[in-house]
Amino acid sequence: MQAMTVLMNMKMKGLKEMTCMKFLPYLLVTAILFLSIYSAADTHPSGISSQWSREKTHAWYAKQPWLCGFNYIPANAISYTEMWMDYSFDPKRIDTELKIAEEVGFNCCRVVFSYVVWEHDPEGFHARFERFLSICHKRGLKVIPIFFDDCVFGPITDPVYGRQPEIVEGWYANGWTPSPGHSMVRNPASWNQLEKYVTDIMNRHKNDLRILCWDLYNEPTNAGLGDASIPLLEKVFEWARRVNPVQPLTTGWWNNNPKLNKVIFENSDIITFHNYLSADRLYKQIRELQMLGRPVICTEWLNRGLQSVVITCLPIFYHTNAGCMHWGLVNGRTQTDLNWGHRPGDPEPALWQHDIYRPDYKPYSSEEIDIFKFYLRTAKSLKRSRLLWADPVLPTSELLAQRWKYTFQDPGEKWADPDYNDSQWKTGEGGFGTAGTAGLAVGSIWQTGQIWLRKEFQLEDASVSDLCFRIFHDEDIWIYVNGEPVIYRAGWTTDYIVVPVPADKLRLFKTGRNIIAVTCKQTSGGQGVDVGIMNIKKNR
Repeated sequence: MQAMTVLMNMKMKGLKEMTCMKFLPYLLVTAILFLSIYSAADTHPSGISSQWSREKTHAWYAKQPWLCGFNYIPANAISYTEMWMDYSFDPKRIDTELKIAEEVGFNCCRVVFSYVVWEHDPEGFHARFERFLSICHKRGLKVIPIFFDDCVFGPITDPVYGRQPEIVEGWYANGWTPSPGHSMVRNPASWNQLEKYVTDIMNRHKNDLRILCWDLYNEPTNAGLGDASIPLLEKVFEWARRVNPVQPLTTGWWNNNPKLNKVIFENSDIITFHNYLSADRLYKQIRELQMLGRPVICTEWLNRGLQSVVITCLPIFYHTNAGCMHWGLVNGRTQTDLNWGHRPGDPEPALWQHDIYRPDYKPYSSEEIDIFKFYLRTAKSLKRSRLLWADPVLPTSELLAQRWKYTFQDPGEKWADPDYNDSQWKTGEGGFGTAGTAGLAVGSIWQTGQIWLRKEFQLEDASVSDLCFRIFHDEDIWIYVNGEPVIYRAGWTTDYIVVPVPADKLRLFKTGRNIIAVTCKQTSGGQGVDVGIMNIKKNR
């Protein structure tokens, strides 16, 4: 679950406010954005499997329904340690709760393992997980298991095997336990045991189609661990690649740590993320993530107090072809109806933060349940045929920096020509601008009056008719393709925008090799530039 501090930091970024009604008309035009040009082979020269190719991930995603589900913990469990303990694992209760989910139409759920239970009772854990998978399969739910979780909401940073704490009334998730625990995360000498844990479970289920994908690590670096989690995350990807399961691997984006996110994006087969913010901010984040060229699934959302609500957010997920799993199903011992950080004596929140059913299995909001049912029925009947995706052409540098040739010296009249010799230009990572430029991902510093950029890109089919630029510019920008001017825009943007390629300029794009050339001129104030290209298409 997203930490409060991270949400506050995101608010401080000053994202532009907009109403849901303002941007919804554009969903079918700009819903799916830039896709990455990175397409790794499926097998590393060492023989260890590597990140799936984009083509493989899209082929996998096309076989799935529109993924809509929930994060699951039974109402009788105060933590995932308690869920998997022998004394509290309750198949009858689980079946009853998941039957309710089946009636809504949900098709997937996400659940965290407990290392400490596996450590002390591996065969018991395996038996209980198999029973859980069987119940999920009966109820039409595919499962996303999670091996590790850094989150802490109470005093427990290292879980203990055995009976778990009792509820402290009014304390949000007071008995929550991380996995494996912060001490082991910080101690690489203990990781051999963690490798056995991962490979033991994964080898048993690497061909199990009841499992949708493997979410290796929930919110690494959370709860004060900082970068200590990152080396373990790298190892977990390595261990999982050695197993080479038929299901994709992922770890979810959840904060703005560039070191962490580089590991996540360069290793995840599919892109998963957490977003507990309002619909406009959710939409913006989906657009950014989809430019990585892989299927996108939000594995945590729904925070009513922060306007992450069903009525506005679920349509965003549906129309952008992004999967979604809210938190959570039936309210219980975790007390996740309360707000993050809620303590005994604090005022009761006006709205539940999470969960959609009360402990007596009645809906928290019948309207919410009806909305879920409507979109799930619609997606099933249309088989996602009305949803859009985008073909990769040239990504921006919003999430993964792209390399460009650039110069601050006037290169003369022919600088935009395809055959211009730019070998003496510098090579750097986009975007280009001054540090702290609001709305821009800055990879290389540009502080002069003007910058010139060049980059080669490939186009599989030049007959396309729906090419768009995605642009950040501050200030005036000129964009050329294969030596000819395509777009000029004066002034500046405060965020990335989408600009269709004019119909009479589509002829400039060629099948195969193309050159994009960009120049941006500074006039006053902050400065920055980043450009990408996408080709919007119907879902394949």
